[in-house]
Amino acid sequence: MTAIGFVLASILCLVGFSAPAVAHPHVWIDVTAEMASAPGKPLELVMRWRMDEFLSSALLEDFDHDKNGKLTDTEITAMRDTAFKALEGGHYFTVVVADGRDFKPTSAGSFAAVAENGVVTYRFTLKFADLPAAQTSKWDLFVYDTENYVDFQFVADIPVVPGNCSASLQDAPERPYYSGMLFPRKAQIHCTGS
Repeated sequence: MTAIGFVLASILCLVGFSAPAVAHPHVWIDVTAEMASAPGKPLELVMRWRMDEFLSSALLEDFDHDKNGKLTDTEITAMRDTAFKALEGGHYFTVVVADGRDFKPTSAGSFAAVAENGVVTYRFTLKFADLPAAQTSKWDLFVYDTENYVDFQFVADIPVVPGNCSASLQDAPERPYYSGMLFPRKAQIHCTGS
């Protein structure tokens, strides 16, 4: 089992599931993406993950030490240094495809978390320093878990991109997973010169 699989199995155990019984997702995360870099610069994305109520409950149980339903700076730091940092080995379930090659985030930063009405939302930045920068670029952005423990869904109609870029969401049958029974959605981003 990969390190990320172990982390997910641990999370699932917290909410009453065991890894051997997993046959479909038990964690649901809504995703929004915003392109925070200009064409010609290394790709940087601001990601927002809104956790489902079960995962939120487990996170709050572990990190909301004063049990007030909110997250203090100290609690957010602890969440970043443990739960969020554990996702690093799995590249935050994120891959960008450009010129037929997969690129994974080279770093994550500016992590923040908020709890509202019992639901935890992460906000963080992913940087793709090794992705070739060009004045005109086309990328496919994927956020998915090939082991099918976590179901990621883009919630916006399209990712937020600068004015000289366009974006669309579409199915990606070219990337089947879970024994070929499922395929993710991709955000296709195309930027022209400035």
